[in-house]
Amino acid sequence: MIKLFSIPPTINVQGLCNIIYNTQDAMFDLLQRNSFITSTSQDLSLFAGQQVFYDDALVIKKPVQINYSVVQPTSNIAKVKALAGQNIYDLVLSTYGTLDLIDKFIADNSISDINMKFTGQIYSFDTTLVQRQVRNQYNAANNIVYSTGFIPAGILLGDFNNDFSNDFFN
Repeated sequence: MIKLFSIPPTINVQGLCNIIYNTQDAMFDLLQRNSFITSTSQDLSLFAGQQVFYDDALVIKKPVQINYSVVQPTSNIAKVKALAGQNIYDLVLSTYGTLDLIDKFIADNSISDINMKFTGQIYSFDTTLVQRQVRNQYNAANNIVYSTGFIPAGILLGDFNNDFSNDFFN
């Protein structure tokens, strides 16, 4: 794409070429597009402020400077607080998105009894291992909490007795 550049004061053709193209390899293009430039050694001071045409496709892009400073590693460990009625399976599903990592969750949190009460306890998990990030983000945004073991207070459950009938406490 052809662009315009304003000639700065006290510059020659080689300097202008370096400013525009970041190289002198495109000097022929600069001379060809701008008829008032007659030689590669011409002083352009008299033309300060005048516009020159150049081909942007010939510009050599300068590489981005690399910052070699030491970056402190960020933690990939997050915390989750168990809510009422959540069991180990609910916690693993709500953190990792899959039960495949239940052993890791148990080991990382030193859980010795998977049938214990989890409510109110805080557990950690590795965010780099989350399997279902889209589902977990949706659940978090919509306040959805896995709680497969929760029975709301006041709900009576039917029972099956020895005669295999559902007599609902009768």
